[in-house]
Amino acid sequence: MFRLPFEKYWIIPDYPPSQPDCFVIPSYALKDRTTPTKPTIAQIELAFEWWQRFPGAALIMCTGDNQWLGLSNASVMADYASGLGVPREKLIEEDQSTNTYQNLYNAQEIIQQRGFRSQSASSHCVAPDSLLMIQPSQVSPGLM
Repeated sequence: MFRLPFEKYWIIPDYPPSQPDCFVIPSYALKDRTTPTKPTIAQIELAFEWWQRFPGAALIMCTGDNQWLGLSNASVMADYASGLGVPREKLIEEDQSTNTYQNLYNAQEIIQQRGFRSQSASSHCVAPDSLLMIQPSQVSPGLM
């Protein structure tokens, strides 16, 4: 696989920080305007499990309208998480991205704007060349 020389990859350990204040949940896709796909549901349900352990944390649902459905994946994901019991005030919709790189870049902007200090990603299985492909200047110390 071709890689640009400036790309550098990091992997978030498979455990959250001791007191995470947010989780980043990228979307795989939507089945339709109201239903996430099974992999996206698995991501949301994993985040919900972690949120139950850390109820003070926010969930950043990521992905805009990359399927041209007229609404963002993030809004459908937030609806699903709300249905599981996550309060709306704990759900943040990152609704501008169209790919995984943008998911994480935009989530990082939200993390900085909101002053979150300890974040983690929620994922069961991720393609190694797509998750956490962020240049060093775009990664907070908590992600490295």
